[in-house]
Amino acid sequence: MRHDAISRRIGRWAAGWSLRSLLVWLPMLSLVCLAQSQPWMKGGHGRATFQVTFSTDGRYLLSAGVDNTIKVWDANVSSPRFGQLVASARAHVAGVASIAESNGQVVSGGGASDNRVRLWRLQADGRLLPVANWQTQSGYGVSAVAFVNWLVNGQPKKIIVAGSYGAFLLVDPSTGATLWHVLPWMPVEPPVGWITTIAASRGRNEFAIGTDRGRVYVLRASSSGNPIAYPDITHQFFYPDMVHPDMVFAVRYDVTEDFLLIGGRAEQLVGWNLNTGVQVFSVPFENSLGNRGWIWSIHAYEWSDTQALRQYFAVSGWTWDANGAHPTVITYRWDTVPHFPPEKCGEIMLSSGGTALKGDLFRSPLSPTSLYAVGTEYGAIEWWSMNAPCASGWTRLDSPTIYYRIVDSPVRSVSFSHDDAFIASGNDLKTHVWGISGNLVWEDNQTGRLWALRFSPTEYRLAMARLDSVKSFIYDGVSFVLGWQAYLGHATGGIAFAPNGSRLLVAGNGRWWVLNAGDGYVVVTRNENVGDVYIRLISCAWSPDNRYFAVGRVDGKIRIYRATDYTLFAELRVGNYMNPSALAFGVVRNRLKLFVGTTTGKLQMWDVANRVKEAEVTAHSEWISSLDIRGNWMVSASTEVPCSIKVWVPLDDFPQLYTTLCQETGTGVRDAVFSSRAYGLPGERYRYLAYGREDATLVVTRVYYAPQGFLGHRGDLEWQELDER
Repeated sequence: MRHDAISRRIGRWAAGWSLRSLLVWLPMLSLVCLAQSQPWMKGGHGRATFQVTFSTDGRYLLSAGVDNTIKVWDANVSSPRFGQLVASARAHVAGVASIAESNGQVVSGGGASDNRVRLWRLQADGRLLPVANWQTQSGYGVSAVAFVNWLVNGQPKKIIVAGSYGAFLLVDPSTGATLWHVLPWMPVEPPVGWITTIAASRGRNEFAIGTDRGRVYVLRASSSGNPIAYPDITHQFFYPDMVHPDMVFAVRYDVTEDFLLIGGRAEQLVGWNLNTGVQVFSVPFENSLGNRGWIWSIHAYEWSDTQALRQYFAVSGWTWDANGAHPTVITYRWDTVPHFPPEKCGEIMLSSGGTALKGDLFRSPLSPTSLYAVGTEYGAIEWWSMNAPCASGWTRLDSPTIYYRIVDSPVRSVSFSHDDAFIASGNDLKTHVWGISGNLVWEDNQTGRLWALRFSPTEYRLAMARLDSVKSFIYDGVSFVLGWQAYLGHATGGIAFAPNGSRLLVAGNGRWWVLNAGDGYVVVTRNENVGDVYIRLISCAWSPDNRYFAVGRVDGKIRIYRATDYTLFAELRVGNYMNPSALAFGVVRNRLKLFVGTTTGKLQMWDVANRVKEAEVTAHSEWISSLDIRGNWMVSASTEVPCSIKVWVPLDDFPQLYTTLCQETGTGVRDAVFSSRAYGLPGERYRYLAYGREDATLVVTRVYYAPQGFLGHRGDLEWQELDER
């Protein structure tokens, strides 16, 4: 694919080069390209992660997403919860185009039609508390925000600058005073353009803005002494030069603040001397294969063991070749000598695919390890430990949360293999099997209503109920191949394997079947009816001791059958005006229990032997879509928004709520399952949790579990220690 073909791939806005088009284009790009390239998103957003920034103390990383949210992530590399989501706030209605942080204050700007600037307080626990908001006067979105430290009458003053179309907004957050600064001095041929980026100086009492017309302006605090006054213009620079100005995406002061670094669509890193107003270098943003691309962010930093005046630049963006665009970070070394350009000293290609957008870098004065993080168009956040000044010496850090946006259809079912080597996910359009590291192992493109999919608890066998049939696939060492197919009708109540993997329960519309898992032959089948009326089944489960299985019906009843002779053992009624939408067997105090999730959000616990409902709590505000139990771990999923997942742990006679996972995406969860095994050391045990959301996203994360009184208490062996009474 040639350069011009790639330009066509990344959207119509590449021909017009308007930032307004860019802000509208980003949400569409994240949908179009996800189906074409690496779809795993490690610790990010459901759509493009447009910008990331570290908190001043380095405890948190904040990310701005096209999905309208600001997310806060744990950035402490020594914590077992590193990279996990701490908090999420729905900030804007048309994407969060830009974000900045300064000593606990956070400012965000809404993209496209959202013309609001919002101020937040980052609390000690990572939550974002809304403080104030302002609007631009143009009706256009906010394309860039920054905190600027003015020195006014000898006193420091923190000011917010928010760039938009042809103007910027100055805000004094302490008083709320604002000034809308229209830019008549910007070029009018073509018409006044967007402010694409803002860079704040630490000590020069100024800031710089870049535009989509290839101009960069440096502005200094007004000589009037009023912090909210029209600033004085000191410089106008061109990118990459005066003859061929091109779109600017990144502006940054160097370490000495004597030079301004500029990057953008022209595939060049350019440096201008702020004292003389002269361009001092221009070097290509080019990877080791000779492929160039656009620059989205620049960071300048020093390294303690290098010679005086030497500094480094971390530059993120994308480079492209015949296979498309690749997220790229390139580091340069510069001895801060004008007319001696920086030298490339390392590069990394991000694993998430797509394009790298605006990254951030944090160097802690208390730690020898620095961090670099960058967001990508597929919503990912990539983390790197800077063990050396050049990127060739950096180490990629694994994030505990992985997202995958499949297609625009809810993810109905997910499952881990018996050894957690694979994760299966499916919706009405596709079925995927992934390796635990995120690599795609197998894809089935058969469409139609997916009822459920489940891995065998003993082998690499995947059972899938779609439309009117059940299929069994076996892993042959390379891919999953069809073993057998049985046409049974709609499996409205799902499927469940026996704990030894020998049999498969299929719950259908008025009937259930038990199949031989190896060849698909029907072992037994029974009708679920009242007189001549067949009752649709909506849930099923098999007990871990292989003695019982249960089916839930739409008439509010649960029937438990003996797995030995398939005779009816018990009939339970969950209550009035609700149905058993999810079932799971578990063990409490050595006794077998049946946990029931209902269509009204209630969670019940029944003693199987005594056929008695022992407890009931309101777990969710909407119907419980799934229950899963592994050892001392239970997870319930619901269509409730935003807190759609709850994790429960043992407590005497009924599980206790341990933690809640809130999506903040305006969507519920259809299915949630734990990994087959637990990981980590005592005190920091965790399981992987996979769940499918209604916004067509599969999420894989870690849930840590170390409640007092339960460490070393039977753990995952508890399933096998059942009271036979």
